[in-house]
Amino acid sequence: MHPRSVSIMLAFAVAFGALVVGHGLVVPLAQSPSALADANLARALCAPLAERIGSVALVACALSWAVSLRGWPRGALDTLAGCALVLCAVDRFWLLPQLHEAGAAVDLVTQSPAASMASYGRAQLLHQLAVASAVVFLSAHALGIARLTERARVRALGEAAAEAASEGKASPHPSTESPAGSGLGALSPSA
Repeated sequence: MHPRSVSIMLAFAVAFGALVVGHGLVVPLAQSPSALADANLARALCAPLAERIGSVALVACALSWAVSLRGWPRGALDTLAGCALVLCAVDRFWLLPQLHEAGAAVDLVTQSPAASMASYGRAQLLHQLAVASAVVFLSAHALGIARLTERARVRALGEAAAEAASEGKASPHPSTESPAGSGLGALSPSA
């Protein structure tokens, strides 16, 4: 496997893990109130965790963007990776601090004050929207990379088969050779 492919797969895995598992599962579970901590304390303790997860997602998106700039033809793939990178940067450096600032102004146990709760709800929604959008852009980027890689593999197999046919050699792939010769008789089970 090519090192570029390994690095892009690693970057996708880390970015998806940080965005989907980190922001989607770990942080909400850690913020849920328990017998040891109420909702306000759990939210305050999870703020650094959410920022670390945002930083990991940002670095992974930057790596996938950098690798896609150097490895594949310019176009939509660079734009998709760039959009995911910008969304992760906006989330990490603007939306998450805004969410934590709005969360510090509310009491989650008593749900007061109402105006601050509305502001906290909007900040939470914007953060979730940015994370979901980054996941969509990364998914589209991953599908585009997979499609280009498969196309290149099929093209290489076709060129190898054409080269073998022009040299008069047998097919380079044993699965395409017929054991009984050529023609329709080779396809029948009795031959």
